[in-house]
Amino acid sequence: MKHSHAITAHRSSPTMTSRASAGIADGICPESHSDVRCMLHDISSCPGCTTNPLDHPTDAIHAVRVGPHRRAIVCDMGEARRRALYHPLQELSEGERVVIVGTGETAAIAFEYFRYDTPHEVVAFSAERQFITSDVYCGLPVVPLEELANSYPAEQNRAFVAVSYVQLNRIRRRLYDVVKAAGFACISYVSSHAAVTPDVEIGENTFVQEYVALQHGSRIGDNVYLCSGMCVGYGSVIEADSFSSAHVTIGDFCALGRRSFLGAGSCVTDGHSVAEDCIIGAGAVVLRDTEPRQVYLGNPARPLGRDSYETFGVADP
Repeated sequence: MKHSHAITAHRSSPTMTSRASAGIADGICPESHSDVRCMLHDISSCPGCTTNPLDHPTDAIHAVRVGPHRRAIVCDMGEARRRALYHPLQELSEGERVVIVGTGETAAIAFEYFRYDTPHEVVAFSAERQFITSDVYCGLPVVPLEELANSYPAEQNRAFVAVSYVQLNRIRRRLYDVVKAAGFACISYVSSHAAVTPDVEIGENTFVQEYVALQHGSRIGDNVYLCSGMCVGYGSVIEADSFSSAHVTIGDFCALGRRSFLGAGSCVTDGHSVAEDCIIGAGAVVLRDTEPRQVYLGNPARPLGRDSYETFGVADP
């Protein structure tokens, strides 16, 4: 607010008016570098911006004292601060050629996100031969997974395994291992509309949808799906091969075990852990650490005494 008051005072001063009438109404100070805007002069308009700088949020207007002058840096600073919070996966300047492994709904969803929200070029789909029902999917060729490395060499292409939580994420992990064994590197995706601090660690073949918040110090493993609106608190760890549905909340300093599944709107409170192979039902609230291979429902979440393998039809643990 002090900055705004200072600017307003200078705008109404006779000095400003006389200098503006002398032809320096663009706000460039003749006594300093030409690319520096001086608060002693008229800054009623901002270069490249059609709005009055005084209408900008206070965090977008900054003044610093340099010698006898005060410089006003308008508009760009606010945007620079926002960009500084972006994760590297949100600022890719060059895309890759990508083959999506999968020909179901999850693969179609991934295709749309890659096409509209990344510089990547999806060049083909792939699936195990026995599951291919058409040579084309979403207008692109479908290649047998057994022939993928020959048709689309790993040196020139990347892969993304787009399979849901079938069999508690076992199918996605198996296909991921096949792709890696064939020499492919797998890309990860972070929506441009997610809030992810730059220090967050994100593994391979991980998919982060819009409006997900990944806070400082959190770590996300390989082959993880985080659906829209999820929040992962400070210092929390999401281990590999897990799947979290929309609007899940993970508190601060929590741990989510391998191959776990969290239903929509479920919550893990601060400092607690979900063990591996757990199913947390929609809307359940975890107030204490869970046991492996259990199904939890309710608020507070309680085990049903049901085997998660049986619930999700895990054929090969």
